[in-house]
Amino acid sequence: MTASESGAVMLELSHEQAIVFFEWLSRFNKEQASGFHDQSEQRVLWDLEAMLESALVEPFDSNYADLLAAARAKVRDPEGDESTSTYFSPQRAVLSPTDAHTSTRRV
Repeated sequence: MTASESGAVMLELSHEQAIVFFEWLSRFNKEQASGFHDQSEQRVLWDLEAMLESALVEPFDSNYADLLAAARAKVRDPEGDESTSTYFSPQRAVLSPTDAHTSTRRV
């Protein structure tokens, strides 16, 4: 995660992490009606979901369930190795908080 001169924070995710996070976040946003200390927390989650939705094509693919399963398998820690992380991937989706409806993807 990096901060720009404008104060915006850039969060980098691998493409697979972005798919898995989008799935969880969209489910959470639909199911979670309470538990926020302030409505601004909910707004941030909605904005993150919108950024991911505009950056990803997979959620709109008829084969989404298979694509999600493949992404989950790639992100998941190998069986028995809790210390291994797939975070450092050469391809990352870059989400900019400057506009919830636009994002860029660095490949």
